[in-house]
Amino acid sequence: MKRYECPQLPQGWFREEVTRTKGLSAGKVDVFYYSPCGKKLKTRSEVLQVIKGNLPALSFDFRSGKLNSLQKHRNKQRGPQFDYW
Repeated sequence: MKRYECPQLPQGWFREEVTRTKGLSAGKVDVFYYSPCGKKLKTRSEVLQVIKGNLPALSFDFRSGKLNSLQKHRNKQRGPQFDYW
């Protein structure tokens, strides 16, 4: 388990990475965020709801904890888009 401050979010936020040790998903890393009041958040939408507009929604990548253009990253992964009629 790794827990550290997340400088990309407002002051007081912590990010935690927990590696699963058992079962078929052993080795997978779960990411959690803790708000300044100590609430544990498990999804990107929960984080954005608590921050309420203090962070551009498309720029926050939940898995890495970094600010970037998430939409641009997704388009690169998908490759070129073609229209089929």
